[in-house]
Amino acid sequence: MFQVSGSKIIKSDLPIIKDNYQVLLFDEEPIVYCGTNRFGNRVIGSLAEENQESLITRHFRVIIDEEAFVSYITQKSSYLEIFQESKDIFVLDYKFSGELITVYHLDPSDIPGEYWPLEDAYCPNQVYKPQMSYLLRLIGKLADKNTAVPRVISNIQNKFTDVLESAVDQFKSIGFKEAYVLQRPYKTGSFVLSFDVTLNEANALFLEEDKVADYLKRFLEYCIRYLPEEVEFVYGSNPEKAEMFGQLVNNYKDIYERSGKSPPGDYLQQMKDEVKKATETIAAMNENIGDNFSELEILNDSSKKNIVGLINHTLKDTIDITVQTIQDKTSITEKDKAFKQYDIYIYHLNVKTRTGNAFIHDPNDSTKMSQPKINISGEEPLEGTKYTKSLHATEWITVRAKATVVDGKIKSLEIEYEGR
Repeated sequence: MFQVSGSKIIKSDLPIIKDNYQVLLFDEEPIVYCGTNRFGNRVIGSLAEENQESLITRHFRVIIDEEAFVSYITQKSSYLEIFQESKDIFVLDYKFSGELITVYHLDPSDIPGEYWPLEDAYCPNQVYKPQMSYLLRLIGKLADKNTAVPRVISNIQNKFTDVLESAVDQFKSIGFKEAYVLQRPYKTGSFVLSFDVTLNEANALFLEEDKVADYLKRFLEYCIRYLPEEVEFVYGSNPEKAEMFGQLVNNYKDIYERSGKSPPGDYLQQMKDEVKKATETIAAMNENIGDNFSELEILNDSSKKNIVGLINHTLKDTIDITVQTIQDKTSITEKDKAFKQYDIYIYHLNVKTRTGNAFIHDPNDSTKMSQPKINISGEEPLEGTKYTKSLHATEWITVRAKATVVDGKIKSLEIEYEGR
């Protein structure tokens, strides 16, 4: 074993995996693995070497954030890159019996080059059995203090429920009445939201629930990860070039074929419409990222292992652009050329960015309402104005604004600041 100075010995629980242990590469024994420490941090570990004479195994451990973990699990970054970007690497010596002997805290330069991971040391493909259960985990800012704004949580819960139910309801004609989502507490004092999808009155003779679970997970992954790269093809003139969408279509058709039924005649258009609706809803679900939490993680199990997606501010912006691209290609969009008067009720407003959301009656049907994004011009403070009065006093106000209307629904309002 390579020599490590005794001055590097520490007493720390940071690199000790306490929960969510998962083997990523196995060859007679775990070679690469991951888990979380008692503080909930992600830990990636690997077997560095073993000494048959002293009966000791030596392991590397690296603590990484959620974004880096997702990048590794999805094979976008390698184990070597994690080493290179880490400022702290822990070395742990264990007896063959599993008893911890020593923990060292090293700088990457302390590790001999022959012990570094290879350039092509990417995470091996992981095989998971998709489930009909999902977790949404808020990360950063207020969420790290086990605190959240009720309005924000309600929006996330409602929007994600809509996505799940609508996606699964594509298969109602095969053998169930409707899909509905149940929520249960995940952990007291933790902002991890739990969702269970249930197929009401499902007929197991015709419908294989595990296939629906697999499709639902792939559907969510597609909307979050792959659609931004294929949106020009899917909603343009070359849908056959959208490889990942083609795979999703095959999953969809397979569920029908295994049931002995044919998919709807216009199934391709129905799938495009469903992807569009889901992506728009996910974009609305993400609207508060950056305000009181930094990231939103979606997982397809109860153990935080099977990650569907990690939405940070960068991916949020990408999804917003994707939604706009779809709307430009598929919707009838009208924009006011001049400012008009609109009656609105502001229910969310960030006074720093001057952006938020409001309720407004639809222009073609006053019995229905839209929830457009709003942006208030100017640099004057908003505190004490009619805009914050609407927010805090739950009052409707009249504003001058230019509206963007998509398929009869007001999607955004550029509001002219009118003073106090």
